[in-house]
Amino acid sequence: QEDRAMRFTGSYKRYFNKWKLNFRSAFFNEELKYKDSEFSKVSENKSQTFINELLINHKIGRNTLILGGNNTYAKAQSIDCINNTPVRYKMAGFSAFEYFYNKGSLSGVATLRQEWVNTNQVPLTWTLGIDYYLTHWLKSKLNASRVYRVPTINDLFWKEGGNTSLLPENGYAYEGGIMLILPKRAHRYTLSVELTAFSRKLENWIIWLPNGNFWSPQNLMQVWSRGAETNTSFELKKDKIKLFSNFKTSY
Repeated sequence: QEDRAMRFTGSYKRYFNKWKLNFRSAFFNEELKYKDSEFSKVSENKSQTFINELLINHKIGRNTLILGGNNTYAKAQSIDCINNTPVRYKMAGFSAFEYFYNKGSLSGVATLRQEWVNTNQVPLTWTLGIDYYLTHWLKSKLNASRVYRVPTINDLFWKEGGNTSLLPENGYAYEGGIMLILPKRAHRYTLSVELTAFSRKLENWIIWLPNGNFWSPQNLMQVWSRGAETNTSFELKKDKIKLFSNFKTSY
């Protein structure tokens, strides 16, 4: 296997009193060649991606308003694709508002995002999140979001399993939890324990399943996933030595 990649990135920032402008641009040109002489398999894949993004931040007291836009052009070229040169052009406009109250004990963020994929408008998506410190060492959180995911180029056009009839994923996601943060002792260690419960209901969930000799993506009509996760981390500092451990569980 032989991989080649050429990547260029750049950014420009400008500040105007309470305004901040940030423009970022990136270009990726990637190539992968794979040869398996035992099975007489030859695969050559090329892709080009061009991304431009503009962010405008405005401070309103302790709060922040964010406006932005994104333009992404992606092209793939492969003998392994149903369409030898699939192209995807995506535009997006988005906004966010970050809110802080009572010295930061209550904070929230709300976002809106509108996308167009190959000139086709997709449904408006949103997120809403709230964090509240019950005490200085115990924090609660709530999050909700509208989910809409368009199938990837690989999902649609992979020659040996792609499915051009795939529908976008569409649904809602919710989660809530608490985080225990024990205060540092003489600035030596930090211990945090986080418990999160989640629920996600999706229509047309995309999943790759066996289909003869190959795997192929399929839509499941409706999926309800729910469960709980824990995340425990411990950090110890002494002089120039720093130790960190992390333990996660999910159900």
